[in-house]
Amino acid sequence: MEYKGTVRVRLLPEVIFHDITPEGLAKKVKRNLNGLKVASYYGCQMLRPVGFESTEAPESLDRMVESIGGQAMPFPLKNRCCGSSLIIPEENMAVGLIHK
Repeated sequence: MEYKGTVRVRLLPEVIFHDITPEGLAKKVKRNLNGLKVASYYGCQMLRPVGFESTEAPESLDRMVESIGGQAMPFPLKNRCCGSSLIIPEENMAVGLIHK
């Protein structure tokens, strides 16, 4: 067997956003979020390795929340690292990030 590097890794939010689309989600809703306030959290693992949207100003989750009746709330730390990947090598740093 030989691997040629042709596999494209995709995250579930990316698949939903691009293949189903927020408009497609809206059509499938049976019971919407009725204005529920939602702070979307993207984190570094969703944004940096894959790069399907802006790492500084992501909006896919916010658009999906709004398409199903929620109210996307501003969250200044939505694209920050939570620190979980640092818990073994840099425990103090990780705990500080997790606390934020």
